[in-house]
Amino acid sequence: MPHPKLSLPLREFRVWSFGSRKDLRNLRSDSAGDARDSDRVLQSRADVLKIVINDTIQPVTDEFIGRALTEAKNSHADALLIEIDTPGGLVDSTREIIEKIVDSSVPVIVYVTPSGSRAASAGFFILESADIAAMAPGTNTGAAHPVHPRRRQNGPMS
Repeated sequence: MPHPKLSLPLREFRVWSFGSRKDLRNLRSDSAGDARDSDRVLQSRADVLKIVINDTIQPVTDEFIGRALTEAKNSHADALLIEIDTPGGLVDSTREIIEKIVDSSVPVIVYVTPSGSRAASAGFFILESADIAAMAPGTNTGAAHPVHPRRRQNGPMS
């Protein structure tokens, strides 16, 4: 059975449209300081597909991100936004996800959110693989690896 937090039907993906900012270079002011030619202001818009990962990184996460990347490409989205909060997960799934993100023709934004969230271990590597990596205030990230308690370490960890 698919994981309830991760296996959303594609019709439930949401496309977010980020509005426009006025390009102030295209505004001219008269001596009184009133803006003229406001109809010439450039407008921009981006269609961004958004998914949320709020669990450990595992095979179903890999499948979910793969489906989202395919949907973003097929719908000609300008980017895929992955909101993430994870303690980490499986190495094989992480490597598959990173490969898909790096190979994607659609830019990928990974955003650690909301405040108090983390992108630990596997999440850190996924965050680093994105075209744009962003973190909300009060979030954290970092990577760790297992250390065997019965083995003596010789020299620095690599």
